Amino acid sequence: MVTYMRILECNDRDLSLSKGHESIKHQIHPRVEYKNKVCVKPWGHEFLAFQNESIGMWFLRITGGNRTSVHCHYNKDTTILVLKGSMRLELIDGEVLTINEMETVSIPHLKFHSIGSFSPETFLIEIEVYNKNVTFSDKNDLLRITDIYKRRDNKYETSVELSEELERYGYFYFSQNFEMLFKDIEMKVVNKYEPDADLSLILDGKVNTGTSVLSPGTFINNGVHLNYLEDEPMILSIKNMGCTTNHKIIYDNEQLQNFIKSNDKKIVLTSGCFDIIHVGHIHNLIQAKNGGDILMVCLSSDNQIKQLKGDDRPVNNYQDRINLFKMIECVDYIILYDEIDNETEETLGEIMEIVDPHVWVKGSDYTTDQIRKKHPYLQNIKILENIPDVSTTNIIKKILKN
Repeated sequence: MVTYMRILECNDRDLSLSKGHESIKHQIHPRVEYKNKVCVKPWGHEFLAFQNESIGMWFLRITGGNRTSVHCHYNKDTTILVLKGSMRLELIDGEVLTINEMETVSIPHLKFHSIGSFSPETFLIEIEVYNKNVTFSDKNDLLRITDIYKRRDNKYETSVELSEELERYGYFYFSQNFEMLFKDIEMKVVNKYEPDADLSLILDGKVNTGTSVLSPGTFINNGVHLNYLEDEPMILSIKNMGCTTNHKIIYDNEQLQNFIKSNDKKIVLTSGCFDIIHVGHIHNLIQAKNGGDILMVCLSSDNQIKQLKGDDRPVNNYQDRINLFKMIECVDYIILYDEIDNETEETLGEIMEIVDPHVWVKGSDYTTDQIRKKHPYLQNIKILENIPDVSTTNIIKKILKN
């Protein structure tokens, strides 16, 4: 498995904004002990999962549609690893990035950023690597410039409610012999590098690769030869026990727009209920993919299907249909949407205009004239001949008859 890593850099705007607050950079804050506490925030919650004199690690849960302030840190570089969901990373220039499960992004000190969630919830680990000015996880080491929650200062304590209900929030702390399965991610603390791990992070101790010495907060690259400079270093071994097909999901139009901006391939777009997947669906999806480079499927919500097909539908709920579609190889992306008006298809139309597909594809239960009446802006429409007598409705009738 190849894990995507992105390294950000400071630009002139980041530096000019941070230089205007030099007094914050040199402030010495008293140490606050956050171990065995959960910090409840407007956007979700976080807790300290590991700390020594070199690094601090925090576990965060961000609920869908929420985000942190736009801020930077003076005395620590940060790496974020997404464990579950789709993270929204916004930079000071307005650029918005998507960071998916088992992907990491490195954010240097002085780099302004905001993190949020495209998915209903996003879980992540934030790894702080301190500079020489700090020896603990200083949560007040920040400069906030844009905050949707209207907090008036840069003190962490003013934006948090401390809770000791550790079990309620799934609290954990990395220590020797730690091991847990979080969703589809196995995490355990070991003393030796495990070659079959997808990611290995040094927590404590130093490791010599022959050409460099790796310190806490550093990921170990696969295939390197290691000499342990400490008798028993602490290494966080991370394995993906599920799959990365969640990367296929596009949750909203902002995330879709960001994808389209960075893409220059021919996109084939289609939509449907896909309630009970059958051979006719698969045949048409394969034929659709052959018409371009990327196949995107707009997947109808449960509510939309109920309005179209009746109270007994869908047979398979939205999450089950999403999980099935993630496993269909010819489908590159699944766009989740909830149509506000099945007659005008306004919501679907917004998606079409964002994507501006190379070709829009539907089965032969539709006609080109019917489609153009609702969506005159489509450039190319292709109608695929359905396999006779194969449909979800016919499958249901056959089951009921037997």
